[in-house]
Amino acid sequence: MKYKSKLVLWGIAIVVAVGIFSTGVKASGQVDVGAKLDDGDLSITTSLDYSWIDGNFEKDIEFDYRFKNMNDLKTTNKGLIAFKQRYEFKPKHYTFGLVRYDYNEFRPITDRRQVNVGWGYKIIRSDNIKMSNEFAVGYLN
Repeated sequence: MKYKSKLVLWGIAIVVAVGIFSTGVKASGQVDVGAKLDDGDLSITTSLDYSWIDGNFEKDIEFDYRFKNMNDLKTTNKGLIAFKQRYEFKPKHYTFGLVRYDYNEFRPITDRRQVNVGWGYKIIRSDNIKMSNEFAVGYLN
């Protein structure tokens, strides 16, 4: 329960921070929240994806949490929080940094932390399609 609470609190903090710090910039995002209680079985799904552009920087935040309890047996309990920032130094070239934390109660290593830096190349950019190649080095714990 302690990890669930941490993830939910981090998710709320991210939503509040994004609202405060991204005013006046081009932004887009999506929030999904769902829950189902059926004959004692509970499932919860949350997702937040938010992107904004600030000068040559493009920033993304992602938060996801999934929980499922069927027949008094917990079958899913996982979540993630990620922040990625890209700096475009040429029209198709950019550098990026990524910080990510994910939790999965049913994985041998329940907590993972990840930090990456790298270079990316934009292959396709349109209103409907974005495709890039990225090369990175990082640390996974």
